[in-house]
Amino acid sequence: MKVQILSPTQGGPFLWARNLAIILNKHTIQANHVYTIKPLLFSPFIRDADIIHAAVPLFHSFYRKPIILTVKGDIFLERMIWKLPYLLAIKNADVITTPSNYLKEKLDLADAHVIPNAIFSEKYRMVDHKETSDINLITVTNFAFRDKSEGVLNIIRLLEGVQKSTDKKITFTIVGGGPYCSHVMKAAQGSRIPIQFTGFISNPQTELEKSDIFLYHSPHDNFPNVFLEAMASGLPIVTNPVGAADEIIDSGNTGFIPKSDDDYEEIVIKLISDTSLRAEQGKNARTRVETHFDWNCIVPEYIAIYTGLLSS
Repeated sequence: MKVQILSPTQGGPFLWARNLAIILNKHTIQANHVYTIKPLLFSPFIRDADIIHAAVPLFHSFYRKPIILTVKGDIFLERMIWKLPYLLAIKNADVITTPSNYLKEKLDLADAHVIPNAIFSEKYRMVDHKETSDINLITVTNFAFRDKSEGVLNIIRLLEGVQKSTDKKITFTIVGGGPYCSHVMKAAQGSRIPIQFTGFISNPQTELEKSDIFLYHSPHDNFPNVFLEAMASGLPIVTNPVGAADEIIDSGNTGFIPKSDDDYEEIVIKLISDTSLRAEQGKNARTRVETHFDWNCIVPEYIAIYTGLLSS
C-alpha cells in the first residue's frame, strides 16, 4: 500500500504528517510526506499512491485517488481565509478524521473519525521529582494569536498570588515565539516572579526536563500537542478547561483542570508543596501517554481506515 501525506510547511500539522509517514513506513506501508507545492504537483509518487491523506484543504481529487482529510484545528476561528477551501475539502473527502470529539462537535463533522494526536513517548525522559526549595514552572505556547498569547499573562497574574502563599522560590519559563511574544514580554515587565522567555524552540524537551510543573491557560484551543510532551516528561499539568483538555487529561489523576482561577491557584500551591503528588501525577501522566497517545497505539487506527477504503 502506498500513501501520499500532504501537509503545510510548518507547525503542528507538519509534525503530525512527518511522524505519521515515519510510523507508517515502520509498518510496511510505503508513505511519502509532501509539504511544498512543486513536489505536490509533480511527484510521480502521487500518481502511484493508493491513498491521498491530507492535512491541507484538497477540494479536488488527484488522479481519482481516495482522499482522507485530517482537520487539526478550528479552521474557521484561526484561519478565516481557509473557510471556503475547507468547506469544499470536507465535502470532497472520502473520509474525515479529527483529533478530538471536541473539534468534531464544534465543526459539526458528524461522520468524522476521532483519532487523537500522538508522540513517540520513548524519546522523552521522565523528570525525577525531588524535594527542593526551588520550583520551576513552564508553559509552551505559540504567540500567533493575541488572545491566546494573553493566556500567558493570566498565568503570570495567578502566579503572583501563588507566590504569596508559598515559601518556595518559583521561576516561570515561557517557551514559544510569534508576533505577540514581544507584547507579552512587555506586559510581564515588573512581575515579582522571575520569568525566562526562551523564544521559539523546535523541540522543548530539554526545557521540560528541567521543570517541575507544566502550566497552561488559553481562551481557545483544540488539542495542544505539548500536553502530550509534558505528560511524557512526567510533568503534572494544570490547565483551564480549554478545548479537548478533558479528553487528554484525567483530572485529578494525570493532571488537573480547575474550573476557576481560585481553584487554579490552589492546585498549583498544592503541587508546589507536595513532591510526592507531583511524582504520582507525573508517573500517571506518562503511563497515559504510553497507552493512549503513543504513535504505536494510534497508527493502527489510520491503517484500518486505509484498508477499509481500498477494500470498499
